[in-house]
Amino acid sequence: METFSVNKTPTINEMLVLTDFSKEAANAAAYATALAHQLNTRRLILYHSYESIAIPPTAFAPYTGGFAESHKLSLQKITELKDELKDWLPEKAEIDIRCDERNLVNAVISIAGEEHIDLVVMGISGKSGFERTLMGSNTINMAHDTPAPLLIVPPGASFQPIKTVVFACDLKRVTESTPVHAMKNFIAALGARLIILNVDHDGAHFNPDTIKEMKYLHQLWDEQQPEYHYIDHEDMAKGIMEFAGQERAELVITVPKQYGFFESIFHRSMTKKLAYHTHLPLLLFKEDV
Repeated sequence: METFSVNKTPTINEMLVLTDFSKEAANAAAYATALAHQLNTRRLILYHSYESIAIPPTAFAPYTGGFAESHKLSLQKITELKDELKDWLPEKAEIDIRCDERNLVNAVISIAGEEHIDLVVMGISGKSGFERTLMGSNTINMAHDTPAPLLIVPPGASFQPIKTVVFACDLKRVTESTPVHAMKNFIAALGARLIILNVDHDGAHFNPDTIKEMKYLHQLWDEQQPEYHYIDHEDMAKGIMEFAGQERAELVITVPKQYGFFESIFHRSMTKKLAYHTHLPLLLFKEDV
């Protein structure tokens, strides 16, 4: 079986920060600026899409209206945001701005490829039309389609140096689906303690392949000397967030393979059932296929 390791100095050089000019987006941008110091990021790109949004109503994304915004106004607002952030950047880092009327997901995919983006950062609020779009299919599409990892910053998050990371994983196709190189690079750039967590309930997902998948998991990660935890909880998402809180982790990483997992974390957060964990950012890596 192939093994993976980080053989060069890890770098997170290019960061793309999305904004809709809400206070939640501003908080995410401030978080990204602080994180840039820990990651030694060389450049931040601020991006705003002012496309007209028309979303079919669903229980999770009820927004059905639309709005129009001028390029001039968008450019003015994003320039003001740049001016607010530039003094807080690492000493040699740069900050660029972009705004246009492209579809948000398509624009992020394009920018990520053209600019070799290492990390995309966005916030959520539960209030704006942008966020309702984000909470719907756009978020999962972003995580699945964008070549860069996607960092979701909740409105209650204030940056703390990331010392402990919880990687919440399942035990399905571990070798095939885990983007090991990208994850190891990011964790090494942070210099953080790594905890690998699997949550199950009454062995519901235990099958003859489970032991084999556990072996693969260790082969992939043992070189990083992580802690491994296998816990029982009837609610996977709640179990992950409670565990991360107990370990005083500053970040949760996962590779979302289905919509239900993501929704179960953030839907509960927005309804305050997990309000005490809404300060904890979630980093989504695209599944290897």
